Amino acid sequence: MADKQMRNDDGLSFNKVSDVDNWLKTVGKHFIELSDDNKNRTLDYLIQNSGAKQLYHLSEKLNCLLKRDFLKLLPPEMSFYLLKFLDPKSLLACCQVSRYWNKTVNSCVDCWKRSCEKIGVKITDGVTSAKEYKKLFTTVYARQINLDNGTAFTAEYLHGHTDRVMAIYYHNGLLATGSDDRTVRLWDCETGQCLKIYNTHTVADVKFDSKQLVTASFDNTAACWDLATGVRMRHYRGHVGAVFTVDFNEDVDILVTGGIDYTIKIWMFSEALLLHSLNTYNAGWITKVLIHRADMNSKQFSIVCIDFSYIYVWNIAGHHKVSDFKGWPAAHSCFVPTLLKHGQDLYCCVSDIQHSIFSIQKNSLVESSASDVQPVLYPKAGIQAMLGIGDQFRMFLSDAPVDHYKIDIVNHNSKRLCSIKLPDCRPTKRGSTFTLGERGWFDGFDGVNDKGVFFAASLRDHSIYMLKWKPRCNKQEVGSLNDKRSSGVDMSNTDSFQKLSVE
Repeated sequence: MADKQMRNDDGLSFNKVSDVDNWLKTVGKHFIELSDDNKNRTLDYLIQNSGAKQLYHLSEKLNCLLKRDFLKLLPPEMSFYLLKFLDPKSLLACCQVSRYWNKTVNSCVDCWKRSCEKIGVKITDGVTSAKEYKKLFTTVYARQINLDNGTAFTAEYLHGHTDRVMAIYYHNGLLATGSDDRTVRLWDCETGQCLKIYNTHTVADVKFDSKQLVTASFDNTAACWDLATGVRMRHYRGHVGAVFTVDFNEDVDILVTGGIDYTIKIWMFSEALLLHSLNTYNAGWITKVLIHRADMNSKQFSIVCIDFSYIYVWNIAGHHKVSDFKGWPAAHSCFVPTLLKHGQDLYCCVSDIQHSIFSIQKNSLVESSASDVQPVLYPKAGIQAMLGIGDQFRMFLSDAPVDHYKIDIVNHNSKRLCSIKLPDCRPTKRGSTFTLGERGWFDGFDGVNDKGVFFAASLRDHSIYMLKWKPRCNKQEVGSLNDKRSSGVDMSNTDSFQKLSVE
């Protein structure tokens, strides 16, 4: 038959399989002896003279020889073990290789859990599957892309005060601002509307809760006002100089004030009765006081205060008894000393030639730029104040060119996530003219805690500057960053991953 017959160039016909085998052996022997170039020429000649069936047969053979999928050849446990060594960017790239790779990568719980940990995700107990970890990872990293490209926040300006604003405080979606125009304004941060105006005194510091508002004043007094009516309920007189700072706690019925007369005064909150007047041995202006409760189940409270050179702590026992005074030096030049609550601990952040974070709860220095043991997890130059501290992130107010300030956010690996230039903010050595908004994200983003107010500060024109979190970037925006990188745009400052839309 014709399809069983084969002719060579000499006109010889092969009617048996053995004849074809012998011919192939001869050709193969000569083929092996050829140079690489001549081998390639021979293959090109055979391909040119091959039909569709032969070319399809050749492609199938090449797939097996050159495109072997090692991931398919490995047991799932071994595949998961190898995938754990990849960084998040490589994992997302692997998801685009094939459907099998996508399914395998998206089935590895440890891979996505480690990826979440690397970018500072706050993982809750409810997250267990690989799909949930990946969704959390892509959500949080989309937010970090927002931070990197400057689209994470929206700015609003609140107008109303007619003199300098020297006190600002945020609580549960509301912002209180105190001014030298002898008013305190309460703002709804969601709408930007002024809800109420309190006729007070000149305001150096302000705090409030759901029932009352407390002010410290340059008129040497402090006062408590009814939040609903604006009526002054109590007046705290006793200082002989401006009162710079105030804090209160109804659980122990205490209000604490500090000011320019170098004293810390402890009052019975409900009666405006002076209980104790404590002197500091450094004779410095008291810039911050806090009533600190280390354990929510404990009845033990501490009064912590700072001036420009020392940290002071007094313990409060039953019946308002003050005991166990402690003091630590906190050298300072241009840095605004701050007291920051984090979990059950309270940190005092100070700076001079050294930058230090002091743990009140642990009674020790936990970080210092002069220490060979503890790393400094924030930039050193130009820092004015540490605004926030958490398990994953920290935030600083720093100097910027032309007499402006900027906000820097860094992670626990000292990498700066973003730098935000601020308008002409009103400076103060007490740190009373700026405040943080929601603070849960300092312990890690969880996909829902990056909402609401981020930061607020008073400006030199007596207005209030407020930054709020914007909705996270969508998948098209995430993809556009990768398109810029692939098109040659310089993205050296953006560690964007492959498209996050891969499921």
